[in-house]
Amino acid sequence: MYALRDHDATGPNSKAPPNGLWRMENTSTPELAEKAGYVLPNLSVIYGFGFSRPASGAGRPEPSRFKWLYYMVETVDMWTNAFAYPAGAEAGYKGGKVAYVAPGWQGELPPGVKRIDSPTPWVLIQPRVHLPQQSGLEAARKVLAQIEPQTLSEYLGHAAQPAPKNNYAVPNLINPKLPVSTLDFKDPLQFWEIMSAVINENPPPKDEIAAVLPMFAPLGIELGKQWTGPRSTRLS
Repeated sequence: MYALRDHDATGPNSKAPPNGLWRMENTSTPELAEKAGYVLPNLSVIYGFGFSRPASGAGRPEPSRFKWLYYMVETVDMWTNAFAYPAGAEAGYKGGKVAYVAPGWQGELPPGVKRIDSPTPWVLIQPRVHLPQQSGLEAARKVLAQIEPQTLSEYLGHAAQPAPKNNYAVPNLINPKLPVSTLDFKDPLQFWEIMSAVINENPPPKDEIAAVLPMFAPLGIELGKQWTGPRSTRLS
């Protein structure tokens, strides 16, 4: 997810800024999929990817009026746990407004905006629109265009808040043409550097903190501490 966020939203060649939405409007051929930076061609779906940091309450996926096309707005935390589907078969196709809010946020939302609490400070909004046949591509694009993220300040017509300053390590991968999930780092130690940053920026679920994270302590991977490099461990 960190590498995907770098590719899509925060890196030097990102597709859409945080709180925006990258609309991948056609990946039906290998050439189009490669141009879009997507893993494989897909004839039957068009995608959107939007990384959001809803620290002040943000996000407005607004479903479409085109009710004859199946679509969904999957939302996952930074550990790929899907926690909300605010549009589609589960929530209906009538449209509406939702606000993703960060853990611990205590603000008030405008009337008619449904609150969705995010498990992690960052989330990925991932709309998908069914494309029954290529002749319907334009209609599917219209659906995708109406799924529109905004910050809360933008929605209220206020001045945009300053973007948070972040110093993210750029994943240095051997083959940038491969999917970022391959994680083929030129320097294998960068995996641990990034993992340490990830768990501190977006802590894992509580049960995983209790059951899994202690196993990484001998490597120096701990909550509240940035990993600074390998260290020798003497076993007795």
